[in-house]
Amino acid sequence: MKIKLLPAIAILFFLGGCSKSKNNPTPVTNDVIKINLVSGLNQTGQIGYMLSDSIVVKVTDNGNPVSGYDVQFIGSGCNSDLATDVNTKADGTAVYHWALAANAGAQTLKAVAVSQGKRIDSVAINATAVGSSGMPAKSACTPGGFPENIVSLSTGRLLACFYTQTSIRYSDDNGISWNPLKGFGANHTVLLLVTTPQDEIFAATDGDGVFYSSDGGSSWSNVSPPGLTKQDRLSDMAYTRSGKLILAGVSTDTYISADKGKTWTLAGAGLGTGAAYQFPVELNNGDLYLLSYTNILYKSSDGGKSWTPLANATNAHVTAICSDDNGWFYKAVMTSGVDDAILVSKDNGATFSNLYDFTVLTNQPYIVDMSVQRDGLFYFGGLVYAVYRIPYANQVTTYALTNMAFPAYIVSKANTFLYGKYDGFYYY
Repeated sequence: MKIKLLPAIAILFFLGGCSKSKNNPTPVTNDVIKINLVSGLNQTGQIGYMLSDSIVVKVTDNGNPVSGYDVQFIGSGCNSDLATDVNTKADGTAVYHWALAANAGAQTLKAVAVSQGKRIDSVAINATAVGSSGMPAKSACTPGGFPENIVSLSTGRLLACFYTQTSIRYSDDNGISWNPLKGFGANHTVLLLVTTPQDEIFAATDGDGVFYSSDGGSSWSNVSPPGLTKQDRLSDMAYTRSGKLILAGVSTDTYISADKGKTWTLAGAGLGTGAAYQFPVELNNGDLYLLSYTNILYKSSDGGKSWTPLANATNAHVTAICSDDNGWFYKAVMTSGVDDAILVSKDNGATFSNLYDFTVLTNQPYIVDMSVQRDGLFYFGGLVYAVYRIPYANQVTTYALTNMAFPAYIVSKANTFLYGKYDGFYYY
């Protein structure tokens, strides 16, 4: 999955005025500073969603409101590691928007007045969580950033990384709830995740290189290519069926490893230097493909040592490529700014036929995020704020509406479909 650039308004939506807490305050004796609940007690809401009324608490010093005081909000259940700090306003109040955890029934939120790492006073707030009714089911306990990438292990465990967030989170209940993958820690901002059939994990980070886990995420090692320019963001990563790990960036930061990161081959020969690359693909005959950000398709028949650009038809551009477990090769083709078709090749790219042409489904600019999921069906998204599914050739259904372009999505082992929006994952 390529790294996306998103509008500033989307980023501001998440950053707001709160910050995730790394504190673990210890209690101290106090008779002066007090925190009290102003409003928001005993609400009922749906799992994963924010309560309709915000939680408002007030900090006072000898009865007088205190501004700029640190209040830490700590939820129960899978929210317990997502403590958030909010500073009090001039009237001594702090406001928190409480998204409920995954367990139905009673939930608790603690609001803790903190000074210099010490817990001065606290108040508990209760709420009741119920299942979804009238709204799409929403995952609980995802961090503030929107989902960038989601992958699966053979066990069914889901792994995801989120924009600007420093931890990998996992779900063992098909996306209903999420928890931190503690073995990786919270020191690296993760951009991309890839898994292998042996449940090994690769994580590409922002500025710190590539990490590898051979034990499902319990322990990690840095396997970055020695020549990788770590300050440049990697644009894509893939693990092929023959066991090649491919990192895609600019031409000088595109590498291939056949031994899970022990040794690397720079794959820059023949790649243009003016663009980054994405969608690494390997076919059954060993041919490798990369797509540049300028919509030029490159092919290598020598394991990635050298690359050749492939000519497009007149006024045509390739916007995305992918392959499936059969080794079939798919590409989305656009002419003059309008998508023409998604094509499939079953003979290693020698010939292509239409999987879907856009004579029926119109207004499809820039198709990307194509994949064949574990249910055997073909999915795609793009700039259209939706994910589409192709159950049969030349038939398509709108499978999920999103509020963001290029959404992350997956079909879980239990055939749950999860898709990302600006505020986390939704599923059905």
